Amino acid sequence: MYLDYNIKDFVEKTYSASSTPGGGGVSALAGSLGSALAGMVANLTVGKKKYKEFKEDIDNILEQSKKLQNRLLELIDLDAKNFDVLMDAYKIPKGDPVREDKLEEGLKLAGVAPCEIVKVCYDAILLHKELLEKGSVMMISDVAVGVICLKAGLQGGYINAVVNLKDIKDKGYALENHKRILKLLKDGEKEADYVYKKALERIDI
Repeated sequence: MYLDYNIKDFVEKTYSASSTPGGGGVSALAGSLGSALAGMVANLTVGKKKYKEFKEDIDNILEQSKKLQNRLLELIDLDAKNFDVLMDAYKIPKGDPVREDKLEEGLKLAGVAPCEIVKVCYDAILLHKELLEKGSVMMISDVAVGVICLKAGLQGGYINAVVNLKDIKDKGYALENHKRILKLLKDGEKEADYVYKKALERIDI
């Protein structure tokens, strides 16, 4: 679906009156770019004598950043697909006996991708934290930009999750999921801010 769009078309589609790609898809895209920057920094660190002691760690970052990048790209389309199900539920006439069950199902489904976006962005932020010490210092500004993108993805995923969770009637389900992603949000924001601050200190203007 949207993964086949070029950059310009994706931006134009986001600008349009279509509800997808929306905040969830844009959050996933921001996160995927942040994770890709972790991969770039790792790729530009590989083979440098100064960082040879971190070779195994850098190899792991290369592998993990690619996986997280790809998963976030997949979540762009998953978010749109699941949101369409919710929109179809809202179109069911009021008074139809199936409407409430379909809305509950749609709300739960619409929160799946945003919740995962939060988790994946959090995991990718930790890769950048590792790169503060193990990645090439020449790429420190890219580490900073990476966590900026990932923090945006993290926060965007969170708000897109809670906007659906708040209307779910199964409060146990909603509260459990909210508690899980709220912790990831708070921890992820803290880690991202730390990495950005340390990156600035490394540049030392």
